Amino acid sequence: MDSNAPNSWFFQRAYQEWTQTLIGRLLADSFKSQGRLYAVSMIAMIVMASTAAGTAWVMEKIIDVMTVPGDRSGVFWVAGIVVGLFTVRGSSSYLQSYYLARAGNRVVAMQQDRLYRKLLRHGVSFFHDTESSDLLMRFTNGAQSARALVDTLVGGVVRDMFTMIFLLAVMVYQQPTLSLICLV
Repeated sequence: MDSNAPNSWFFQRAYQEWTQTLIGRLLADSFKSQGRLYAVSMIAMIVMASTAAGTAWVMEKIIDVMTVPGDRSGVFWVAGIVVGLFTVRGSSSYLQSYYLARAGNRVVAMQQDRLYRKLLRHGVSFFHDTESSDLLMRFTNGAQSARALVDTLVGGVVRDMFTMIFLLAVMVYQQPTLSLICLV
């Protein structure tokens, strides 16, 4: 048995707790200051998820219309639904990207302002001992990493979760027996 096993477990557990605390604080700060922008972005993500489910639902209608010869009104109806779905999807994708970028840029600005204020508290010896390129890298990479983390968490949780829920709903609606077999 490795003599470092208890220590490595302790440090691993402490690192996980520290990371969760840090992510929680970052999310809380971001949502407190940019909650409206994130809310609009999340609504657009939910609309995007519903259009993904709508696309899956309309596939059945497309196949039904293709198998009936001479059904021109059905073809135009299905084509209109497809155009509408992808127009709504494109619009919601744009809104989601726009508002998520605005919120993210503000998060970056907040993080950089906070770092700048902390930096001003240091004495001259700190600036003498620390390279300016290192400070610049910490400013840009730290703030951009915070933005990327929040964007990834919001996008991954909201958009992907609702896409899965809506697609499961379409699956159960179209084929309840087969869905029950697959889900159980």
